[in-house]
Amino acid sequence: METARCAVDVVAGVMPPEVQIEDTPDGPQPSGWVKARPEEELTRRFVITSKEWNDADDKEKGNLLMDLSGKATAYGAYLMQSPNRVNWVKIEWIWF
Repeated sequence: METARCAVDVVAGVMPPEVQIEDTPDGPQPSGWVKARPEEELTRRFVITSKEWNDADDKEKGNLLMDLSGKATAYGAYLMQSPNRVNWVKIEWIWF
């Protein structure tokens, strides 16, 4: 069975412009929490498999990481070109 060795998740979504207001003894105050809603259909995971990683020499491993990073960053940049659809993008590296 082939497994993932490393992945980069790219998630984008909408953070609503309104802020939650709480009633406090000092009067209405922002709650400090704004719910960001990820758009699941825009989420992408870019993966290096264990087989790809184990079969690569040190130079090839560097190229695999650069390629993975480039694809994820390009996709994140593409998403940021649509500010009317999403207003935040998160790129997260995951090692298994």
